[in-house]
Amino acid sequence: MLTDHITKARFSLERQWELISQVQRTNDSDAWSELLQQFAPMIRRCAKYAARTIHDAESRESVVLLRFIDAIRKIDPGKCNSPMTYVYRALTRPINNTEHSGSIRVPDQGWRYAHGAYRRAVGMSDAGTYGEHQDAELDAIDDESDPSDSMIREERIQFIRSAINQLPRRLREIIHCRMEGMTLDQTATACGIRTRQRCHQLIQRAHNELRETLSDVA
Repeated sequence: MLTDHITKARFSLERQWELISQVQRTNDSDAWSELLQQFAPMIRRCAKYAARTIHDAESRESVVLLRFIDAIRKIDPGKCNSPMTYVYRALTRPINNTEHSGSIRVPDQGWRYAHGAYRRAVGMSDAGTYGEHQDAELDAIDDESDPSDSMIREERIQFIRSAINQLPRRLREIIHCRMEGMTLDQTATACGIRTRQRCHQLIQRAHNELRETLSDVA
């Protein structure tokens, strides 16, 4: 279980930054599509929690989707460790007057790519319309699926990454080998450990140190 979380921490964050870079540089439609696959659940939940003075679901989702596009374009990897946390904060800030009036617009390819990808991600037709059914569908989302859950999970992943980086070099190497799916014998060979028993001891030490560090977010 711990290894699964570590692997997710290592690869999902790298992929998010790669996609964000593609969008910022070239407005790539495939990158938009993959980003929306990852962020659509958060966008949809945040739309449910948007100000109820925006009465219909379509307007609420449009405001949140526009915020998502703006956040992805502005995020700076040099100043931000977690895209998920950055986007969550952008999506959940109070609705301003411009957004409330519905006058905010992004009439460009980025909007078209993101809007279409979002509709596909949540299983809705681009030609479909919103009405009582769609609004009720948003209302029916379980309250336990608060958008802050995604941020908390992402922060835990970042905490795991930080905890791994704090391990002694040899223990980091062992953890990385195990993350790559190496067996105990393969890990021992790759890390220059003489015996299988000693390798097992070091793996247990690494896991114990990580568990101790991560106990605050368990």
